[in-house]
Amino acid sequence: MGDTVQKDLIHPKVNAISDGLAFKLARLVAIHERHGNYNFSKKFDLSLNEWRVLGLANEMEPVFFRDIRIMMNIDKGQLSRAIKQLVKKEILLSTESKKDGRLIEITTTLKGKKLHDKMLKFSVERNEEIIQGLTSEDLREFFRILEKITKSSISLVNKSKL
Repeated sequence: MGDTVQKDLIHPKVNAISDGLAFKLARLVAIHERHGNYNFSKKFDLSLNEWRVLGLANEMEPVFFRDIRIMMNIDKGQLSRAIKQLVKKEILLSTESKKDGRLIEITTTLKGKKLHDKMLKFSVERNEEIIQGLTSEDLREFFRILEKITKSSISLVNKSKL
């Protein structure tokens, strides 16, 4: 029965958990999370989550707390801790929105902008090392497919009301 159902699917045959797309993606992410946390902590004294918050704040500023949480897909507690650390280090400012007092607005300080630029340069260099075996065409195709998978995943999450 499993073979009958499997042969009509697009996904290559799954004989073990490690054959599944979600496992392969999770493994890739875990490898990069571990390496990223080590590098960003050692080189910049920031966690990977703190770097991501800084990056999004700088990219989207002014940005609301909730928008960063949605983009990063993390819980409020994790995001709150990351922002508190970045505010304490004078990298971000966190203020009540003037338009809606229920919302927290995040902006990047001058110190944060300078750090962001250094970290972004480091990230670009790191990305180049990671993709060194790919062509520009490979990478464009990978990003195209990744975007499609991400949209499909967001749709599934929205349907399940997580």
